[in-house]
Amino acid sequence: MSHEKFLSYSFPTNTKEFIELCQKFISKTGLAIVETDPYMSIFSNIDNDTLFENYKNFLLELKDKCPDLLFCTNYHEIIIIDSSITEKELFPLPKHSIVSIYINSYYKNGKKHLIEHETIVDKIKVWQNLGLIVIPIVCTIEDINFLEKIIEDGLISENSFVLFEFSGSGNLQPSPENYKLVKSNIKSPVNIILACEGQNWENLARTAIVNSDHIRIGLKDSLAVQSNELFYDKIISISSAFGRSIAKSNEMKKILKIYP
Repeated sequence: MSHEKFLSYSFPTNTKEFIELCQKFISKTGLAIVETDPYMSIFSNIDNDTLFENYKNFLLELKDKCPDLLFCTNYHEIIIIDSSITEKELFPLPKHSIVSIYINSYYKNGKKHLIEHETIVDKIKVWQNLGLIVIPIVCTIEDINFLEKIIEDGLISENSFVLFEFSGSGNLQPSPENYKLVKSNIKSPVNIILACEGQNWENLARTAIVNSDHIRIGLKDSLAVQSNELFYDKIISISSAFGRSIAKSNEMKKILKIYP
């Protein structure tokens, strides 16, 4: 999927719009987790010298306006941009932060990149010491063996969240069949989040919801929806048809075992 196809999408253009959108979703039916990082498009015109200060101030304001919202950052997406970034810069509010991480491999521009397992183990230990919630990302069946190992070693607890992310572009195509295939190969009990990507995202969402799993939506995941709000409303409609609803912050924190 070419980037040109995303040009018509309606993204928040600044921090004020982003925070207002989060507040709007919370007031509708709920919002528990939102993806954030210092290189979001809302910071595109920020000078690098003040980028991380502006990012921290944005998170503090978002926390003030939406006190129960959790912030999720995809670690590998960030270090590809800036490999020197520190934990303090990336997670200035660790008690409100979640980090998602490819645990064995990831795809970039149609090419598969393998990740050293020792690096993953070291990072997970650092993040857990900071109080972060870690969500492993599984892209292929080959990733499952290492997922099972880090669960067995106690780095990731049973019933933790695991994100399925099938992006095509050399990776598994995002389809209900591939979702079921990968799920069937995981032996440990986990809470699955399925990234609803590509033109088939509605079928993916329905399949995961019917199978009692969770879904992640993001504007760039779909070619069929032109704004954050339209995507959100469509998911509400689909989930409601199957007796499911958007997770509220207190429900998400219970699943993640985050207690006051």
